[in-house]
Amino acid sequence: MSGFIGTFSGNTTSNLILRPERGGIGLKQLKKLMGAVLGALFLLSVLPDTSLAANTGFTVEHGVLTACTGAGGDVVIPGDLGITAIGDRAFYFNDTVSSVEIPDGVVSIGASAFEHCGKLASVTLPDGLQSIGAAAFSGCAALRAVEIPESVTRLGEGAFIKCAALSSVNLPRAVTAIPEYLFFNCESLASIVIPAGVTSIGEGAFSNCTGLPAVSLPDSVTAIGAMAFSGCAFTSFTIPEGVTAISDGTFSYCENLSSVDIPGSVVSIGSYAFFDSGSLEAVDLPDSVVSLGVSVFTGTGIPAPLYSRDQRTLYYVPASVPSFQVPDTVTAIGGGAFRNCDQLSAVAIPDTVMSIGSDAFNSCPLLNNVVIPKGVAALADYTFYNCAALSSVTLPDNLASIGAAAFSGCASLVALDLPGGVTAIGDGAFSGCTRLSSVAIPKGVAALGDDTFHDCQSLVGVALPDGLKTIGDNAFSGCTGLPDFALPRSVTAIGSHAFENCVSFLNFTVPEGVTSIGDGAFYNCGNLVSVTLPDSLAAMGGSLFQDCKSLQTATLPKSLTELPAGSFDGCVSLTSAALPSGVTAIGDRAFNNCEKLSALTLPAGLKTLGIMAFYNCGKLTSLPLPAGLSLVGTAAFTGTGIPTPLLSADKTALYYVPASYTGYAVPDTVKVIGGGALMGAAVTSVTIPGSVTAIGDWAFQYCEGLRELAIPASVTSIGSAAFYMGHLNGGPVPMPALRGDAGSYAETYAKANNLTFKTTAAPVACAVTVNGAPVTFEAYNFGGRTYYKLRDLAMALTGTGKQFDVIWDGAGKTISLVSKTPYTPVGGELPAFCGTGGVDAVSSNFPVYLDGSQIAPAAYTIGGSNYFNLRDVAAALDFGVAWDPAANTISIDTATGYQP
Repeated sequence: MSGFIGTFSGNTTSNLILRPERGGIGLKQLKKLMGAVLGALFLLSVLPDTSLAANTGFTVEHGVLTACTGAGGDVVIPGDLGITAIGDRAFYFNDTVSSVEIPDGVVSIGASAFEHCGKLASVTLPDGLQSIGAAAFSGCAALRAVEIPESVTRLGEGAFIKCAALSSVNLPRAVTAIPEYLFFNCESLASIVIPAGVTSIGEGAFSNCTGLPAVSLPDSVTAIGAMAFSGCAFTSFTIPEGVTAISDGTFSYCENLSSVDIPGSVVSIGSYAFFDSGSLEAVDLPDSVVSLGVSVFTGTGIPAPLYSRDQRTLYYVPASVPSFQVPDTVTAIGGGAFRNCDQLSAVAIPDTVMSIGSDAFNSCPLLNNVVIPKGVAALADYTFYNCAALSSVTLPDNLASIGAAAFSGCASLVALDLPGGVTAIGDGAFSGCTRLSSVAIPKGVAALGDDTFHDCQSLVGVALPDGLKTIGDNAFSGCTGLPDFALPRSVTAIGSHAFENCVSFLNFTVPEGVTSIGDGAFYNCGNLVSVTLPDSLAAMGGSLFQDCKSLQTATLPKSLTELPAGSFDGCVSLTSAALPSGVTAIGDRAFNNCEKLSALTLPAGLKTLGIMAFYNCGKLTSLPLPAGLSLVGTAAFTGTGIPTPLLSADKTALYYVPASYTGYAVPDTVKVIGGGALMGAAVTSVTIPGSVTAIGDWAFQYCEGLRELAIPASVTSIGSAAFYMGHLNGGPVPMPALRGDAGSYAETYAKANNLTFKTTAAPVACAVTVNGAPVTFEAYNFGGRTYYKLRDLAMALTGTGKQFDVIWDGAGKTISLVSKTPYTPVGGELPAFCGTGGVDAVSSNFPVYLDGSQIAPAAYTIGGSNYFNLRDVAAALDFGVAWDPAANTISIDTATGYQP
């Protein structure tokens, strides 16, 4: 590994754990990642119920200021509001505040109180303040300086994370601990004084303070956290007597650090402690140091090897050495000792060496030949990771284990003789060994880990031992040259994608005894023609043979009860499949795009069929449905060659209509038109009976010839994208208009999904009076409601207390009503003739505004004119409307307000 990965469990940095991950991305990239993660670190609980302090712009509850609703700029919080605390997230993401003055009496500032106030340049804190919460000023990029009162005793984790402009800040004498990530990424911080009583420096406290040239720690400090000073501009550093451990990455990337004073109290130095501190050319390790982590001095400028005091452990070798003879006094090569030695081509290791640490030769790109001494019993993780020129390795007979990624990326390694005593091989041990041609796994190995031979493209021979029980995820994925080979009968489990992209497989048999195969185990084995699965198989993963484009036959286990999703998805050569009689469920896309599938019988006990199960199986012309089939997924049969519609056994559900149909009358037994039932059909007309209550997802999708569809009032549910038509020639294909009753669910659906809705309107045959005087209106009835033209109403009400003008904006397609304004006629208002017979009406969605505020009266368009619901207009303009059924008269009264 080249660094640390921060992982979180919880909402605070107290749960941030630095784990060395070898062979992955480097510390610099990881620090960028950490910065991004920490930017969202303290998203805490939602605010409590609040009340607004009168005329102040501040929301206060029980003495806690919970929000600022003012105009921003320079904010002075009044001292007479009784505030004792600034609440969590009170100013969170407030990008208008430039300065804040907090009044006396406030004793605490909550978590994330000012987080991401990007323009906040200064803050005045009161005497008497006792605590500043976690991430309180995190991300305040404009904050230049902070004067923290001496009364403060506690600073929260990450209180000043990413305050990029912060150049100076004082720490009160009462503070005894510098919390984790306090000044993380404060790039402008130029000086800091640590109070005499401080005992600990938290993890990442000053990490990436690239402008900080020096820090003096008081003698009271006994603990320094991981990456505490990573990336600082120090030239020298003195660690106080009393500190017992230098943590992981503490001084990593301190590029200017040339000297460090390590006291005799230090007993351990963590991994990557001085990683890539290139100016460090000398270090004096005290006798007290008994433990060093991985790659402690990798990337420093130390010109000579470093050993333990007794010369028995080799800690570090300079990157520039072309060859190296390990002294015969050495019994252990430390973790990362030769890491990044980019000139090293040869190394001689004496038989005195008994152990080699992790990452010992990680990324030595010129190293080509290594003999491991006979006393070494284990190769640690990442030992030869990314040694691209390594072509020969001699392993000792007593070797028992090979660690994770030990030879990963050794692209020149052609052959490797594994000693018979090896019993454990770690994940990814040989991944990326692109020239490795053959390997025999020793008989004591019971499990092949994940990614063991991933992307070993030249591997053509592999011998697995009797006794092997498990093959891990991706174990042979990408082994494009690997032909069929026999799995031992001892194998019981095959992991996900274990043989993905093994394109040289032709006929593969999974032995009896295997009980589980993971998802995509044979994914994209493009030349696989046949496969046999054992009856012992109890758990079969999804997409098992997806995109096996040459697969013609597959023998499935008799014990199978569910064919998982995507099992044969994209198997374009599959002509038939025998499903075991016990199968009760077929998953989504199980046979999707099996273009040549022509013969298949569904088991009698089948109950569920997944989404797109047989989608685009164009050769499938017959598929009788079992009587017990009760759940059929969307577009299960779309694109098949089945020539007649498919319905449920009780005829209440329509599953499929052939694409060739140009017209179809849904049987009156049908209650549900299933998802994708007519998807892609050539229909220009469809009749839906009143028995139908639901239309499924995608039901009429891509029915491009369907221009109008009548939806009965019985329909109360229509699925998503039911009428979507896609795009053609760069633009969307128009969706069909829906026709139905005014106020029906079909109208609601049409409006919500931008579909045209049509209905039939009847002229209103009733008298209308305005303030007692008869007026003749052209009006229509929709769903028992009367609709009028706005201009007719405006004309009739002109001169009353409820008069209004109507303005049409042709460019913006909006209607504006101006109250208390005489109407300006445009001609054609209040015609004497109301019309006869039913007429077509289209639901109107033109925006309507009253005195600048949008209103939403129901409206329909008839013959180019818009008609609006009388009661909706009356409610908006507040005039009275009454209906006298005996006299068949509607009365409009402008002297009274609207009554529902």
